[in-house]
Amino acid sequence: MDAYVSRPQEDPAAATCVASGGELTLNELVAELRIIRTSTNNIEKDTKQIKTTVQEIEGKINALSAHMEEVESRVATLEEATHASEQQLPTIQEEIENLRNHIEDLDNRGRCCNIRIIGIPELIEGEDMIKFLQQEIPIMLDLTLEPRTLDIQRAHRVPMGPPKRSRREGERPRPVMVNLLRYRDKEDILRAAREKGQILWRGAKIMFFPDYSRRTMDRRMSFKQIKLELREKGVEYSLLFPATLEIKRNGARHRFSSPEEAAKFIKNMFP
Repeated sequence: MDAYVSRPQEDPAAATCVASGGELTLNELVAELRIIRTSTNNIEKDTKQIKTTVQEIEGKINALSAHMEEVESRVATLEEATHASEQQLPTIQEEIENLRNHIEDLDNRGRCCNIRIIGIPELIEGEDMIKFLQQEIPIMLDLTLEPRTLDIQRAHRVPMGPPKRSRREGERPRPVMVNLLRYRDKEDILRAAREKGQILWRGAKIMFFPDYSRRTMDRRMSFKQIKLELREKGVEYSLLFPATLEIKRNGARHRFSSPEEAAKFIKNMFP
């Protein structure tokens, strides 16, 4: 009878497993599984965070989309309003120009009895400018107004008040603004000044001008170079109120409201 030989039982802790890189003990395998589980848990956690972030981004994108729709709606409204304003702009500009012309006309009407005198020496008028002018204007112009008198409502230098400093020798005196009671007197004075031509009074050269609004004066001054050229060429002309240049040529009258038009006409007239 064969003898029975007992084999010792294998310790589970000593069991081995064959792996591609060699043999791993059971404890090592368990440790590896724990590492894998931890990594899996971390991946799941990161995935949840990514999902949360994606949801937040989607929410922001939706909010931006809604905001963009609102912006587009406002832009469309503004474009419609701008288009309507552009259509109204010519009408508004025309109304503004009409108002400016109306104001200019009212301003000039308020000055219709005014004259501006250039060249009267400073302080020569004494303390009473009105009395001085009533006496000296007829003398300057050899003008007879009888039986009526020269009625002046207001008269002062421009700017008003006494000179702020002594006038230097050769410096032009301030103009004198005169407001006459009657329009007829203004016309008589200006006509007499034109007829007399150069006016010398007490050694001073005196000039008389109608008084216009600033805008009218600027418009009339824009023809200054054109008038000089016409005088040099001996061409007869007139500057009509408020600012229209009339050129007389070969019995015809040509009128221009801008110096550019007049310059083109003169260039064609004297090629």
